[in-house]
Amino acid sequence: MNTTTISVGSVTHAQKARRLLARLNVQTKLVKLDASMTAGGCTHGIEYASADHYTVVMELKKAGISYYIYQD
Repeated sequence: MNTTTISVGSVTHAQKARRLLARLNVQTKLVKLDASMTAGGCTHGIEYASADHYTVVMELKKAGISYYIYQD
């Protein structure tokens, strides 16, 4: 399964995103990121199936959760 990881501002935002996406049956995993590789030094993110990318992005935008695509 191809996965995508996005970084969010804090562990609190990552948990909020996970709860939001779980209500839509999008499976996610909370991950700790290398802060030197992320925008703004964000250290937490969520990983999900790449097939769910559109849903994830749209729901995070609606919820006002800023994010960055994480490239490791």
